[in-house]
Amino acid sequence: MTPHLTVPLGPRFRSRDALAATALDALGEAVAVVDRGEVALATAAFRRKAGEEGVPAPAERLIAAGGGLEDGGPEGTVVEVRPCPLPSGRTGWVVRLREPAEGLALLDPLTGLPNRRAFDARLGEEVARAARTGRPLSLVLLDLDHFKRVNDEHGHPAGDAVLVEASRRLTTAARPGDALARVGGEEFAWLLPEAGAEEAVAAADRARSAVSERAFAEDLHVTASAGVCELEAAGGCGSALYRLADEALYSAKAYGRDMALAWRPPAAEAAEPADGEPGPHAWVRLQRDADEVDRMLGDPGHAAKVARLAVALAVALDWPAHLQAQLHRAATLHDVGKRPLLPALLRRRAPLTPAQRAHVGQHPRIGAAMAAGELAPEACGWIRHHHERWDGGGHPDGLRADAIPAGAQLLAIADAYDAMRSPRPYRDALTEEAALAEVDGGAGTQFRPDAGVLLRHALGWLAGA
Repeated sequence: MTPHLTVPLGPRFRSRDALAATALDALGEAVAVVDRGEVALATAAFRRKAGEEGVPAPAERLIAAGGGLEDGGPEGTVVEVRPCPLPSGRTGWVVRLREPAEGLALLDPLTGLPNRRAFDARLGEEVARAARTGRPLSLVLLDLDHFKRVNDEHGHPAGDAVLVEASRRLTTAARPGDALARVGGEEFAWLLPEAGAEEAVAAADRARSAVSERAFAEDLHVTASAGVCELEAAGGCGSALYRLADEALYSAKAYGRDMALAWRPPAAEAAEPADGEPGPHAWVRLQRDADEVDRMLGDPGHAAKVARLAVALAVALDWPAHLQAQLHRAATLHDVGKRPLLPALLRRRAPLTPAQRAHVGQHPRIGAAMAAGELAPEACGWIRHHHERWDGGGHPDGLRADAIPAGAQLLAIADAYDAMRSPRPYRDALTEEAALAEVDGGAGTQFRPDAGVLLRHALGWLAGA
């Protein structure tokens, strides 16, 4: 027996563990394996540092939190805790007491969170575990929006205070066993073992709300954007998982910030126009995305029908031809903002939770941002506001009455009527009479007060056309 061998403390453990302990001792590191609160196996270096304490208090806290890093261990060490599978089938914990210089190199000095180096190591471990168990794994990359403005307008000490408080709020939002790290200036990475894309998006939305719901100081409000990817979508590759989550984060930033989006594979590219001009190609791509949304929701042709009815409503109001044409283009893309959202949520038959409804409700402002290069600003506003309500209870901006752009008012009527006239997984299509009655019932609350009258004029005009 080697003189460095340490006999396990727990009564459940026997001398058959001696070989494993000897092998660990040869590493010269202060490492222990903890099972159900007892040190099952430990190196002599760990025993020397931990003494009679057994499991150091920081390790107990980290085990309860599902792992991580914390300073303040025995003899000034940094305590690192990671889950590990045991032969019994239970989950144990590897506790490592790192020397201060080594351990602090894994911590962000400002927030105390693990840094990018520590996160990359944890990412590799979790990817390997997911491959071994077949369980899901998701990554959230979260970035504080317009953080440079915080430093420029309030000073760097205020910016540091925001980062510290943001890390505290995010830590509170994380589950036990998750891994949260500060990986850049204002960017955080959050690994969610056992979570698929839908659960990770919900978690990212909760974290976003935790950042934005309260001011960080007087007149200092900060929002956050998040990108999400599931390991399966990344082909089981950790580096691809990070890259695709970053792509989703870029989309969330591009589509208006203060949102969480999961990575979606791009649709097959449409053929390049013969003249090679970028404008028409971008329009073709947007139309393709809008058509894909209609097919995904089981209502092919919905956008085209809404566009046709919206123009008829504009005719009833004697809109000039150029505005009718502009409204037709906007109506064609009114749902294109659903393309970056999770199909499972869009197709769900059961009622959505409030958080899920809020996530799906992002689509008008996403669609307006997607169309910004192809439509006039006025038309993009029609897309953004076509889910506002006359009584102010709509989204995304809670506009009411005539503050809602006129084109958005007409889109709201056309979209709702066509949806009612089309079958859905949870109901049959309404008759024309029933759908008109629904619009009449929503006049002055959901729709403009003359919605029913306008709609009947429009349907009559289409019938005559």
